[in-house]
Amino acid sequence: MNADLGPDIATAAAAIDDHTIELRRAIHQDPELGLDLPRTQKRITDALTGLGLDITLGESTTSVVADLDSGRPGPTVLLRGDMDALPLQEDFPLDFKSQNDGKMHACGHDTHVAMLASAARLLAGNKDSFTGKVRFMFQPGEEGFHGAKYMIDEGVLEGVDRAFAIHVTANSPAGMIATRAGALLASADKFEITIHGAGDTRRPRTTAPTRSPPWVRRSPGCTRWSVAPSTPRSRAWSQWPTPVPARPTTSSRQWPGWRARFDPTTRRPATP
Repeated sequence: MNADLGPDIATAAAAIDDHTIELRRAIHQDPELGLDLPRTQKRITDALTGLGLDITLGESTTSVVADLDSGRPGPTVLLRGDMDALPLQEDFPLDFKSQNDGKMHACGHDTHVAMLASAARLLAGNKDSFTGKVRFMFQPGEEGFHGAKYMIDEGVLEGVDRAFAIHVTANSPAGMIATRAGALLASADKFEITIHGAGDTRRPRTTAPTRSPPWVRRSPGCTRWSVAPSTPRSRAWSQWPTPVPARPTTSSRQWPGWRARFDPTTRRPATP
């Protein structure tokens, strides 16, 4: 089933709403986690079959890449949608509620897959309306499994001039699209910091080494640094030369010992 794009692409998309909704609900009922999504992958390939696309399946993960060539020179544009669900239990009473215990499409990736598959259907039926190529990237393992990295290692970005992704949100009215120039979507990253320096076992554990880290400033006359024992969430460096008795705070109750006076709002020593 194809729809003529014509002057109004929204009207063309609405013409295949039934197909889009059906695919989205089928994926919502059968969520899969991580990098191994064989049933979701099959639903995608079934939806793309017959559209004249060059389909490639991932080797290191269950990804799907489909290329559409207009037959005319131009840029290669990548459109990306993620596929995986979250380890959550769905308890909302829906006709298409998740059938897999402890798994749920709570982040909208079922919608992303259906939207991207319908975009492929629309563009495949209207190749005369654009030039160049379109690459449809269906990515597993977005929820912390580095699925994009596996696909990049397999060459999904080779020859790509522009790349776009989209994410549904409950914070905007239906029918509204929010964007901006440049990078937009966020990522959750981790990093570790290793500090190399000489230790001094003669000092109490509440006092940091005399040699401060390179990013910490020390006022003239300050002979040593004091670190405040606190909760694991926050440890504040202070320029106060010596520790002072702890005030009755949650931190001092949880961590016996000394607590340097420190004003977190100004990041400077508090007035004694």
